[in-house]
Amino acid sequence: MNFQLCSMFDFLKSAPKSYLGIDIGTSSIKIVQLGIEENRAKLETYGFLETYGAIELLRDTIQTSSVRLLDAQVVDLLKKLLEKSKVTTRNAVISIPVFSTFSALMELPDMPYKEIEAAIPYEARQYIPVPISEVILGWNIIGKKTREAPDDPTAAPAISKIEVLLIATPREVANKYANITRMLGLNLKAIEAESFALGRSLVGDDNVPTVIVDIGSRVTNILLVENGYVMINKGLDTSGNELTKILSHALNVDFRRAEMLKREKGLLQRDDSERSINKVILPVIDIIINEVKRVGDFYIRHRGKKVERIILCGGSAHLPGLSDYFSASFNNLSVVVGNPWRKVIYPSSIEPILNDLAPSFSVAVGLAMREL
Repeated sequence: MNFQLCSMFDFLKSAPKSYLGIDIGTSSIKIVQLGIEENRAKLETYGFLETYGAIELLRDTIQTSSVRLLDAQVVDLLKKLLEKSKVTTRNAVISIPVFSTFSALMELPDMPYKEIEAAIPYEARQYIPVPISEVILGWNIIGKKTREAPDDPTAAPAISKIEVLLIATPREVANKYANITRMLGLNLKAIEAESFALGRSLVGDDNVPTVIVDIGSRVTNILLVENGYVMINKGLDTSGNELTKILSHALNVDFRRAEMLKREKGLLQRDDSERSINKVILPVIDIIINEVKRVGDFYIRHRGKKVERIILCGGSAHLPGLSDYFSASFNNLSVVVGNPWRKVIYPSSIEPILNDLAPSFSVAVGLAMREL
């Protein structure tokens, strides 16, 4: 295997309460250790391992619909990364990919918290395509709807309902990830869906309706976040690797060369070479854009609100010309590349490095923030 290790060490001391975020991706593993200083998250160390020669192997073994994790191999990779990055905390939060979870937005009658807690397992049966006994349920109350009482006293009274975002994780998946942290000797504080970590690091409690487009190696996640809650969560098979494969086939070059061309040229059109690459990539990008538009239309119909901002993240977020193309496709709506470090204290000397890594570290940073 060929690995690239990127990390920084020893520039900060560990806080009394520090937390490690672990994001096991399809083609890379990212870790971030955060502490607290003056009520702000403080970067203590980070690590990045890109498995060039093992991309196919990791995709088949770490993130597949059948969840065939090769625990020992993943643990070995993580051990090396933790050592190289000089991680000091044992408190960890690990992510589960969105495609390994089920999510649904449901309504319940307004009731006390304890009653909601008791009702969730029964109501979830309508939305989860597997037996409830085989999943771990998580949920958040994200809003309340009230139908106004009519003037006619004989009509039905006003009704209040709560909106609940339901997340279900197969127990088999959760157990696999828990086993990885156990074998590493870590104190597992939580297992969290990637979508929640992304919302936390890139949006926080901002009340501006925001779509996050996470273009990963295997899937693209589209999230709509408002007031700190993930309101909509969609997954697409369209991904960074698909872009590279299509480019490889069209240009008759190997995967590595196609990946390099994709990252260098992106959607630029300065010469014939770039225009030929643009022609291949655009139809795939348009699939993602059309899905974002559908999410926005759904939100207008059901919430009466418009998306005001789009944040790009994931390994393909830095493609040259991508943010401009997105903005033009949405009538010049604000489109930015996500920066999970925006609320984190770190030495100014490493800012250029962190800015370059920002789109790929959004999940890991959000995970480490969870317990702070």
